[in-house]
Amino acid sequence: MGATYTDNIIRAWGEIDASGIILASFGISGPSITWIGNMATVWLDNAVKPDGFAFALGNTSVTATIESSSANSDPGCVTIAVSPIQRALHNALYTDYFTVWTHTLNSGTCTQTPLAFTFKVCGR
Repeated sequence: MGATYTDNIIRAWGEIDASGIILASFGISGPSITWIGNMATVWLDNAVKPDGFAFALGNTSVTATIESSSANSDPGCVTIAVSPIQRALHNALYTDYFTVWTHTLNSGTCTQTPLAFTFKVCGR
């Protein structure tokens, strides 16, 4: 059984393919994600409060998982890492974002490789 608490709810989730196309999402900004090497930045669609300022996320966590069908090597040899939630100016508004890095292991070398992934952001 699940429950929703005002201090710990899903703020965003998404399914991103290896080319950066957002296949399904809630609470994120943009039609796509831009990969730079193996790094993708996911901008959150911050709600704007009545005073005109963006709602700031606090006490958040990001969980990300590689889609196994996107890995060309043994699924045990792929990694994904995410940054903490950060804030920067994006589309003229200070917006929360996080960064995702993905790697595969090919011929004994850790290779920066854009891979399809899913994620969710929980917080207050």
